[in-house]
Amino acid sequence: MPPSALRETTVVHRGRRGRFSGPNTLEHQPAKTAVIEGHFESHKDGAPLILFGIPNDDAETTHYAAEIPKLGSLILKHELEGEIKGLKEWPRDQRPPALMPFITFRVMAGLDFLMLGIGLWSLWARWKGTLYQSTWLHRAVIAMGPPGFIAVLAGWYTTEVGRQPWTIYRRLRTADSLSPVSAPAVGASLITFIIVYLRSSCSAQHAERRGGISCRAGLQRDTQDGWCKSVSTGRGSSANDARVHASRRLLGRGRD
Repeated sequence: MPPSALRETTVVHRGRRGRFSGPNTLEHQPAKTAVIEGHFESHKDGAPLILFGIPNDDAETTHYAAEIPKLGSLILKHELEGEIKGLKEWPRDQRPPALMPFITFRVMAGLDFLMLGIGLWSLWARWKGTLYQSTWLHRAVIAMGPPGFIAVLAGWYTTEVGRQPWTIYRRLRTADSLSPVSAPAVGASLITFIIVYLRSSCSAQHAERRGGISCRAGLQRDTQDGWCKSVSTGRGSSANDARVHASRRLLGRGRD
């Protein structure tokens, strides 16, 4: 499958999962849905979709809300008049903080739409035969690397902060489930993991350069620098370049 189609399929799959996870969250964790949507007041005759705003826990309102009428109920309940409960339905000590989940959810969703746009752009370039010549597309794909990680982190912040003050919803509070582990112990564990992974990575690279790992088919090891290099093209390309050439052949470029 071409990378552009793979990216498109992945993003669309994430969108389909999001479409079904919204009603599921509404059913099992309605307070989280209320905080994600920015609703403090209940809407019995259809809730709007708040695109942007600034939720305020103290004032119990979302300031500067830019909203689309009824669309929130249509997305979550699949009907324009569906009832959506607001945060005021729960005591203050059973509500999640409003600002962070509201913002992180929109960061995640916005980046997902950007990735969808890159996927559509790459499919268009593929259809036009300019996938490998489109400089701005290549720059955009590289630029969208870090935002992918940011979207994942934003999603986790939405999930974890949005279910507070519960570890297990309505069963176990976070305050009652904390482990008696000190911060220095957690930090030492994290540093140990980092050292182990860095050491493993360096060892693997050293072994490959010294010939401890055999080259793939169509490549042979250079006796001077130790890298696996192409023997079929007659060029001194690295193993990574050979993989690129192989990928292009699979995509229909550079066929023999």
